[in-house]
Amino acid sequence: MIFSDRVDRNISKMRALLQGQSPPLGLKSLCPHVKTVKSQWAVKRLMSAGISFFKCSLNELDLLLQAGAKEILIAYPLLSADAEMVLERKKTFPQSTIYVQISHPQHLQILENFQTTWDCYLDVNVGMNRTGITPENVWSLYSCMIDAKKFKFAGIHAYDGHVQHLDMKARHREAAKAMALVLDAVRALTDKGVLVENTIVSGTPGFLLDAEWLCRQPMMTNFIFSPGTWIYSDTITNALLPDTFELAALLLTQVV
Repeated sequence: MIFSDRVDRNISKMRALLQGQSPPLGLKSLCPHVKTVKSQWAVKRLMSAGISFFKCSLNELDLLLQAGAKEILIAYPLLSADAEMVLERKKTFPQSTIYVQISHPQHLQILENFQTTWDCYLDVNVGMNRTGITPENVWSLYSCMIDAKKFKFAGIHAYDGHVQHLDMKARHREAAKAMALVLDAVRALTDKGVLVENTIVSGTPGFLLDAEWLCRQPMMTNFIFSPGTWIYSDTITNALLPDTFELAALLLTQVV
């Protein structure tokens, strides 16, 4: 069961939270991950509020394309079969821009095998240690990408999903460490004259702390935040961000 009024209030609350950190921020500063909502209805609700950029796994790619999303970021680097599927979608839905991620030269080699130009973000590891290149190696990977000729650089992606500590002091500390690494990665490129137009960061538990820290720094790039659980929220989100978002989805079942 989805409570549409609560979804709408969560959207309004998100707008207010971001603008509370910095007035220029707002819903256009979001790239919500839709892995938890998996719903065209929810996506269209977000689009009607002014959000046009979304993040997804391959499981939600068709959902976003069919909903008419203008910009879509695939949440992780692609292997060959995945890249083939994404290329098919690029041809079928030319009105949408699909961004891929690169965090290793091998990802470049995989994508080079296809006859297309790829819009791509460099994926940077800022402490989660799941995917991503280290900030000190960003320039090397960027150079390989530019030499390959088949890639259009869109920016940096740096997901800090490990920042979900119940202790607020620890969460503040880890968010600051992660965002400092993000700025290291951005500087590695801007110091060499590269324009880093967009930098995508954050999950739901850490996005407010990330925004608070980043808004105190010189703006070398446009920061976009990619939390997703907040749309429906859940008990974990309520524990980490009490009195912030409303539970907007319930599972209705029957025990026989």
